[in-house]
Amino acid sequence: GDSSGGALTLMASPEQLPTQDFEELMRERTRIRKEKEEYSVADLRVKVQHLENGLSGEVKRRVDAIHKLRQSMEDRFSDLQTKLELMLQNKTQQLQNHLSELEERIVNLEVTTEEHYMVELSTVEERSQQLETTLTKIQHDMDHEKKARLVREGRFLKQLEEHQTLLHSRYAEEQKIRIEQVSELQQMMHQQQAVWNQQEVAWRQHIEEELQMLRDDLETEIHVRKKDDDDLVEALNQTTSQLQHSLNILNGEEEED
Repeated sequence: GDSSGGALTLMASPEQLPTQDFEELMRERTRIRKEKEEYSVADLRVKVQHLENGLSGEVKRRVDAIHKLRQSMEDRFSDLQTKLELMLQNKTQQLQNHLSELEERIVNLEVTTEEHYMVELSTVEERSQQLETTLTKIQHDMDHEKKARLVREGRFLKQLEEHQTLLHSRYAEEQKIRIEQVSELQQMMHQQQAVWNQQEVAWRQHIEEELQMLRDDLETEIHVRKKDDDDLVEALNQTTSQLQHSLNILNGEEEED
């Protein structure tokens, strides 16, 4: 009965309760709210503690992982540094060997170049002397050839003048002969033309005579043919008259029958 009354009292509105009951109601509500808040705070503390524990574990795990990673990187860096130092030593040794070999080749090349230079210098001097001797000989030969060429040119000019004189004389003589031959040919052509003209006149006269004879023969033939045609026409007329007479006789006999 008390609990029901308390519940009703809690459910009643503040205006319906006396002052003492109202205060108790407020204290009860405050207590309940405080308990809820304490429960919420306790629950929140538990969650925070759980999160702090999880965070501490994660931080520790991360720290351990970072430590292991750092140790691994330091080990790898140490190995890499050792390998690089070894490679650098090998490369340095190879470079040193190559430089030594190159220096030796340079020394050998200098020696060879010096020897080759001396040989080439001697060869050039020898060739220069030979070339100078050859040029002197060529100059001497050219002078001799020039003198010989002048002599040959003089002879050639003399022969050319003689040949021109001979050609001029022969040309004049040949021209005279050709003029005489042309004159003779022209005279022969005139004579031949006169003969051809006479022959042409005689030939034309002969042709006219032959044509006249053909005309006369043609006239005679025409006259003979005309006479023969007249005789033939007369004979045909006679034959026709005889046939007509015979037909008339035959027609008369048929009428009598």
